[in-house]
Amino acid sequence: EGYQTLALSEAQNVEQEPALQIHVCLLSSRCITLTLSPGSPVKELQSAAERYFRMGALRVFSANGRLLKQGCLRLQDVGLQDGDTVTAIAEPLKVAAHPWGSMMCAFSISG
Repeated sequence: EGYQTLALSEAQNVEQEPALQIHVCLLSSRCITLTLSPGSPVKELQSAAERYFRMGALRVFSANGRLLKQGCLRLQDVGLQDGDTVTAIAEPLKVAAHPWGSMMCAFSISG
């Protein structure tokens, strides 16, 4: 279905936990399948998607529309299971310009 699979090293090194395959899709229908450990932090899923899609700040939502916050939560803590699909949405970018010059600065919610 147009998914590209990317296995992350942590999932390969954990023998007692079966790896999860999580499908991450953008609204543009670009998708990737990530292989992660259930104990992986949500941040690892988000960071891998940001690297693959070459986007600096993504928000990741579960299939039921709940924002997956990074914090200390692991994939198993937020209820993700093998084969689940999540949606990644680019965070809005704020642009500010100096009123008396040609300087410009961009900010994202994630810093």
